[in-house]
Amino acid sequence: MKAKQLLICAATAVGVGVLSFIAGYAASPDSPARLFARTAEEWTALAAWATFAIAVAAAVIALRQAVEARRLRIEQAQPQIVAYLEQDADVPEVVDIVIGNFGTTAAHNVSVSTSVPVRTSSAAADSEPELVPLPERFATLAPGQRWRTTWDFGRTRTAHQVLATENRVTFRFDYLGVDGKPVHNESDLDWAEVAARWWTEKRTVHHAAGELVQIRKVLEAQLRATRHRPVRPDAVAPTTEQPAPAPAAEAAPAESKVAVLHRLLARRR
Repeated sequence: MKAKQLLICAATAVGVGVLSFIAGYAASPDSPARLFARTAEEWTALAAWATFAIAVAAAVIALRQAVEARRLRIEQAQPQIVAYLEQDADVPEVVDIVIGNFGTTAAHNVSVSTSVPVRTSSAAADSEPELVPLPERFATLAPGQRWRTTWDFGRTRTAHQVLATENRVTFRFDYLGVDGKPVHNESDLDWAEVAARWWTEKRTVHHAAGELVQIRKVLEAQLRATRHRPVRPDAVAPTTEQPAPAPAAEAAPAESKVAVLHRLLARRR
């Protein structure tokens, strides 16, 4: 039980005792400290004061319950802005920073700040880290809305020496609650929670599309090279008496295959 609730209960008990003493004082003019009635009139006066004391105590308890119920309703309806780490579904090595509203109402005028600059490792392990772009403010975050960005890659982050002391960061959120009062919330993120983990590499349709793009580039480069093949300096110019020499036998099949593949790719565009 909280200290405030204990104080209210103690005050109620003291109030009941004081009222009982007053009732005993009022019950008999001969004995001011007399708490026990003797005559019918004294019992009637004592009962009246006891009823009044019980009504006051019940009113205090009911008021306390009403205030507590209202506080609980406000907390349940309050927007809850938090930040957390999440593994990318397609690339498990990638770890994202996600900011979301887990409350039942929208959050307005959300300001975002961090305890330290959030940095990510670049491609080379010995290069200077780069800042992760984070929003400083959200105009509105609807219930269930999520905002995410990539924080870092598992292998490069582990091998980076500069970022070893920047694995922990605290996100601070300040926004207006449902009752118009400012709300402050904090979320602690620690890279150590996701660094010591295993994952499997998955091949999806995205990887297949990337490989097809590479194949297309190779075929187009070969086709351009075949079309712009230079003429040999020892080749004889064709005349009316001497027809043009036929192309080499080995060049025709190669050019034909490239042309066929290029036509197939052109049809699929």
